[in-house]
Amino acid sequence: MDTRSSHSPFCFGNVYPVYAHSWSVGPIAPLWSLSIEEQFYIAVPIAFKVAGKRSLKVIFLITLVVAYTALAWLGHKGVSAGLTVWANSFVQFQFFAVGGLCALLLYQSEIALSIPLRVITAVAGLGAWIIAATRYDLMGSGSTTRNLLLGYSILLIGTTMIFIAVLDMKVRVPRPLVYLGKISYGLYLFHQLFIEIVLHTYSAHLDLRDHPFVAAIVALSMTIATAALSYHYFERPILKYKQHFETVRTRPA
Repeated sequence: MDTRSSHSPFCFGNVYPVYAHSWSVGPIAPLWSLSIEEQFYIAVPIAFKVAGKRSLKVIFLITLVVAYTALAWLGHKGVSAGLTVWANSFVQFQFFAVGGLCALLLYQSEIALSIPLRVITAVAGLGAWIIAATRYDLMGSGSTTRNLLLGYSILLIGTTMIFIAVLDMKVRVPRPLVYLGKISYGLYLFHQLFIEIVLHTYSAHLDLRDHPFVAAIVALSMTIATAALSYHYFERPILKYKQHFETVRTRPA
């Protein structure tokens, strides 16, 4: 596999696998999904600035239409569902669009569901994921229009159900887990790097590939440590600096 697919200074790290039917491996692999996130975060503020706040719902609905139009076209072309479809920006934008619609529809509202109902909703959402993954082969080598449209619809419904199941849930989260949430960007960005380092670190006396549990602990520890440094000395200062330009007040995590 070609490792060039995420070499992009313009947030297009997913474009190479989309058009060249390849995929990235190694430490830079996570950059394909980060590129998609940045594309959306750049596009929506521009659309908001041009069309205004009232247009956001229409923009998100149009995004959904575009996503499923792209799925129909990709299915017609018979491209790789596990490569070209999955890494396509328009396909992935559907999840951002539904998240935006939920934010607009539930703004200043509270989801008051009982714990049993939340559990049922979450389990049903996970069931939808399993159906989409197994019945419609969304990460397979081939694809059809029917499988892509139905599979991604079920996947989107399942994702929304899981989101609703945990939204506004009153639970006390242990502080270590809260902190891991704060540094989650770094955890995702650096995990592949340290997996690669650990799996390729061996000598005549020690080969961590023969000790997968130890290798996992070492890689996880290195990832957490690096993500923490990145958060405190790189991400958090940028988030604070961003406050000088924001129109909607937020705060660093």
